Amino acid sequence: MYIGNQTARIHIGKARLGMDDDTYRAFLQRLTGKSSSKDMSTGQRARVLMEMTRLGAFKDARRPLPRQQRACLGKWYDLRKRGIVHSKDKSSFNRYIKRYFGKNNLADLADDETNKLYNMLEGWLQGLHAIEAVHRQNQFLSQAFARNMVLTETGSIGFIDFEDNPATVLSLQQCQSRDWLCYLQSTADILLRGGLLDQAAEHCKACLQRQNPAIIRTLRRSVRPILWMRRIQSERWGCDTLRLAALADLFYRMGEI
Repeated sequence: MYIGNQTARIHIGKARLGMDDDTYRAFLQRLTGKSSSKDMSTGQRARVLMEMTRLGAFKDARRPLPRQQRACLGKWYDLRKRGIVHSKDKSSFNRYIKRYFGKNNLADLADDETNKLYNMLEGWLQGLHAIEAVHRQNQFLSQAFARNMVLTETGSIGFIDFEDNPATVLSLQQCQSRDWLCYLQSTADILLRGGLLDQAAEHCKACLQRQNPAIIRTLRRSVRPILWMRRIQSERWGCDTLRLAALADLFYRMGEI
């Protein structure tokens, strides 16, 4: 089935799947119990190659993925390694692409769509930590929706749109609680449609538990009345309702924190 040196072909498969060294070793360990192809038997290397073939490493080898798309796939495997994504193969990645872009797989995406996806996969977690960093300075934002966050040249998150000053009517803790609600409301539906809500709940819960207890109490009081909305799924309710439903679902999965 495989012609030539198996080890060399495995390394080709590693590159085409966009795996970094840690992900690659974990991949080998899961399949064979060994972290290096050099230590494997012929049968074990064949098993690795079969799995790589199933994941699409050698499909249409004459047309490899462009560099940015390989980087995007590598980001997906990195998120999986870190526990942010729990999928075991690339099929779930393709389902994510289908939901969000209406395309069948990564190779079908245009360059601008690939760039958007590359940033989307980890952007919500960066946003979470960026807001936390603001709050550590005893500060707050104006409208902490995801649309008001930008990626700077240094790769950090910046904020725009400071037209409102909620501190004129709210306490510091209430302003910071409002930041969390704005951000999570604007991202929960994206996470839900991408199959990432369970993983997001784990990270959000860990982050929010580091905050002032007064903030957690405010969040609980704010979200409890809408927890029932998590059952709403039909698109006939409209985007705004579905965003609230996803927010309720996120807090429900966090056990209300």
